[in-house]
Amino acid sequence: MKKQIVLLIIIMVISSFFLLADEKQDLWARISQESNLEAKLTLLQDYETRFGQEQGERTRFLYLNMALTSYQLKQFEKTITYGEKALEQPGLEPKNKLNLCLWLANSYNVTKTDLEKAHAYCDQVIALAKELKAEGDPGNKYDKQYIAPALRIQIQTLYARGKKDPDMITQAARKGLEAYTVEPVRKNADLVFSLCNGLFSLNRKQEAISIMEELVEKETGNARYLSALAVWYSKSGQKDRAVGYLEQAYNVRRNVKTAYNIAVLSQSKDVDKAIRYLAEAYQMNPSTQSRVYKLLRHLFYNVKTKGQTQAEQDQGFNEVLAAAKSRI
Repeated sequence: MKKQIVLLIIIMVISSFFLLADEKQDLWARISQESNLEAKLTLLQDYETRFGQEQGERTRFLYLNMALTSYQLKQFEKTITYGEKALEQPGLEPKNKLNLCLWLANSYNVTKTDLEKAHAYCDQVIALAKELKAEGDPGNKYDKQYIAPALRIQIQTLYARGKKDPDMITQAARKGLEAYTVEPVRKNADLVFSLCNGLFSLNRKQEAISIMEELVEKETGNARYLSALAVWYSKSGQKDRAVGYLEQAYNVRRNVKTAYNIAVLSQSKDVDKAIRYLAEAYQMNPSTQSRVYKLLRHLFYNVKTKGQTQAEQDQGFNEVLAAAKSRI
């Protein structure tokens, strides 16, 4: 009788084991087939409650899926919880770790729960992406999908932690320049410009100028950036450098305002240059009532040709206007 009871218990244990295994397999199959993200996360949470204490490949995939699904649902607090559990799992592949660190960095940044941790996860993303690139994986993918986004998150964390701190903004601007270097697109360039503008406002003028000059060496032909550098140099008392950048901006996009500004800054040192740009500005908008025309007449009649006869001056003035018209 006792042998029969023991045998019955063994049979029941074995049966329950297979039943549990079937339930586990069935639940995992449902998770794999579920396309609705909210329903999928609910199933994943159910699986964690029932089988999450087990160790192994399935548990690793469980937390990877939970982190990804919650991230796709923008439930960033849950992404932090599940993502960090996934990182604790043994045997995690480098590419999975790379994704987890980026999700965690963005989640900490968006929720503002720990900006320093967000910054640190970005450091891991950048380092790991560079390692994978060095191992021979296509580099462009890592630059665009991991390194540049991680750098942008770091810029946001630096700005959030110290938007009035020039040291923080300098770091952020340098990060922006790195982001542009690995992904040379306009949004990264504009980010650098915006940070440098803020840096200049915080009286870190030379640092702002230096970083922007590095940018315009790479992002050539941007009249807006060149004009900004001209303004900053002018405000710093370096008129010659300001004129140089204004002329570059004018060559990219000719307009009355830039030509007039070149003339204003040049008139004391190079009246011929000032007259040349004013004449072109006048031909772009021929109004005898404009400040352009008034300054042009003053410089030509009262400075350049002072002492000549009226007839000589009039002839010379008309020649200047005709030459300018031929250049426009």
